[in-house]
This record gives sequence, C-alpha cells and structure tokens, in this order.
Amino acid sequence: MGHPGRPPAPENLRQASLGHPPVERGTRFDRATRLQDLVDAGYLKQLPKDPFTNTRESWVPITDDSIMSPNQSQPGIIDVHSGSDQKSSEGTAYSSW
Repeated sequence: MGHPGRPPAPENLRQASLGHPPVERGTRFDRATRLQDLVDAGYLKQLPKDPFTNTRESWVPITDDSIMSPNQSQPGIIDVHSGSDQKSSEGTAYSSW
C-alpha cells in the first residue's frame, strides 16, 4: 500500500491493470479464436496494450477445447495472459495472471 499523498508506483499500476481486464475473465466468446475477433465483433474497440510489454501483440489467448453451443464449431477464448517474461513483486510470472 502506498503512502498518503504519494502516487502509486508505476509497477503497482501495471500490476493492477492486469487484475482489471477490459473484458470479464472467463467470458466465453463463441467463434473467437483470435484476439482480433473480439475487436472485429465489437467486444473491444481495440486490443489494449499489455502493460509490461507495452505492445498490443504480446497477449497470449487461453482457449478451452469444449464446445458450449450448437453454433460453435471451434474452441473459444476464455482468458488472456500477459506475454511478458517478467515477474511481479510477489515473484509470480505476469504470464500466469
């Protein structure tokens, strides 16, 4: 926790942004097999920048092999992890968040 009157450290702000994704974790997007599909379908205006790699291209989509609806023909994206190889102040890899 920071000190009163002092802004949060940049590292803490980047860590916090991974804890508050622009789309709720665990939301299944039928037919979204690429992150760009989420933009094309209007779920996102654009892909956000990964706060640790500072690019939009480093995100690692996590898919689930189960088919959840009759209209779904391929596994869908269920989560997104940072593409960073850095570790948090707690010692866990950002790529596991």
